[in-house]
Amino acid sequence: MRALYFLPALLLAACTTSTPNPEYAENLKSAKAICQAHCDGDYETWKSYFAEDAVIHAAEHGSATLGVDEAAEFYSGFHAISEDITYTGIFLPGVDTLQMQPDGSVRAYIQWDSKFKPTGEPFPGVLKAYHYWNFEGGKVSQAGTFYDAGGFSNLIASMMPAETPAEGE
Repeated sequence: MRALYFLPALLLAACTTSTPNPEYAENLKSAKAICQAHCDGDYETWKSYFAEDAVIHAAEHGSATLGVDEAAEFYSGFHAISEDITYTGIFLPGVDTLQMQPDGSVRAYIQWDSKFKPTGEPFPGVLKAYHYWNFEGGKVSQAGTFYDAGGFSNLIASMMPAETPAEGE
C-alpha cells in the first residue's frame, strides 16, 4: 500500500521536461544564417559563423574532415552547377547525448532546391539532408551533413549535356 503513495511522485518525476538551453535561440539564428549564406554563395559570411578550428564533416563516404576554409571551398562548388538555391528546413534543438539535456546545438532536416546551371532547369526531385551544428562560445565548433551524396553525384552526371565533338574530329 505504501508503494501507491510513491507512484504519483514517480510519475510526476518521470514526466518532467528539460529546460531549454538559453543559447539555442541565438544558435538557431546562426544556423539559419549559415544556410542563407550558402544559398547566396557568400562564403565570407558563412565562415564568420565558425570557430577557426571548427571541424566539418561532409556527406561523402570516407571523406576526411574539413577545416572552415576547405569546407567553404567545397560547398561553393555547388554554385558551379546550381543557381537559385533555396532551402526549407525543420530546425530542432540538439541534446547532449550523455546527459540527455538540451545543449544549445542545432539540428535540421533541410530540403534544398535549385536549378541546374548548364540547362537552367530545376533539379528533378530535391536534395534532402540532415545537418547539425554544435556551438561553443557562439561559434560553430563542429558541423556535419548527411545526404545521399552518391545518388546526387549520379543525378548530376546524368543531367550533364552531352559534349559535341569539335569540327574536324
